[in-house]
Amino acid sequence: MIVKRKAVYDNILAIPAATSGAFAVEHVTHPVGHVFELATFRTRIMGGHANGKVSYDHPTTWHRLTEEDRVWMSDYPIEQAQHDRDLAGIRHGRVLIGGLGLGYAATVLARRGGVSEVVVVEKAQAVVDLVAPHLVADDPVARAKLTVVCADLFDYLRALPARRR
Repeated sequence: MIVKRKAVYDNILAIPAATSGAFAVEHVTHPVGHVFELATFRTRIMGGHANGKVSYDHPTTWHRLTEEDRVWMSDYPIEQAQHDRDLAGIRHGRVLIGGLGLGYAATVLARRGGVSEVVVVEKAQAVVDLVAPHLVADDPVARAKLTVVCADLFDYLRALPARRR
C-alpha cells in the first residue's frame, strides 16, 4: 500500500491464523532488521521491476495462505510491491477481482476514494471463510464497498445480466 508516496507494507492485513478444510492462514514472524527484497532476479528481468529492499525497526508478522502445505501466496513486501504496481492505474469505478487470496488487492482497492465497488469472486468457500470477515474491518467506508462471492469466476461472469458486464 502506498501512503503519501511511500510504500508501507507492514500491518496492511489483519487475518488471524486459522484452518478451514485444506486451507490455512499462517503467520510468519521475522526479527528486527530482517531485510526483505522488493524484486527477484526473475521479476527484474521479466517484469522490469526495480530492485529495492525494506527492513523494519520492530519484529514483523506476515501472512501465508496455504493449501495442504503448498503456499498459494503471502503478504510479504515483495508480493505487495508487485500488487501495487499492477493496481496503480485502478483509481475509480467498479472493480471485479478473480480470486480472493489473502485479500490484499481487495483491501487496497476498497480503500481508494474513487473506487465505488469491489466484487471479489473466490471459488473456495474455505478461503472466503478464512479471509473475507477480516478485510477492511477497521474501515466501514471501505467495507461497504466490498462484496465477496463464492463462485467460479467464469460461471459468475456468464450469469451476469448484460447490463452489469
